[in-house]
Amino acid sequence: FSNALLKVYTVNRENIPKLQHGYKPVLQLSRDQIDINSQTGTVLLLGRSGTGKTKIISTRMVSDRESPTVTKQLFVARSRGLCGLMTTYQTDQSSEESRQNKQIHIKTLEEFIFLMDQAI
Repeated sequence: FSNALLKVYTVNRENIPKLQHGYKPVLQLSRDQIDINSQTGTVLLLGRSGTGKTKIISTRMVSDRESPTVTKQLFVARSRGLCGLMTTYQTDQSSEESRQNKQIHIKTLEEFIFLMDQAI
């Protein structure tokens, strides 16, 4: 047996026809993930692959941007593919207003280190 990535989405009945036209439903979090996501302040997530760390982080980033406070966000990953996935998820799940009013930066570790070197 191997680990299989399980993604659960919540889709209202009226949105089912929209799936054929590119509608992206919201990922559903498990009870433990909801508990972690609702923590205030900084949260350190440690876990093996496939435990939902990225799902929790991406969902939290969206909910933080929907808050009225000024938010600047930085997501750094080693994988360019993961950065692309995060960019797509953030675009799909955020309202247009929150994307325009908040600053989000998604960088690979290599890009981040380069930018830090340039700033010095």
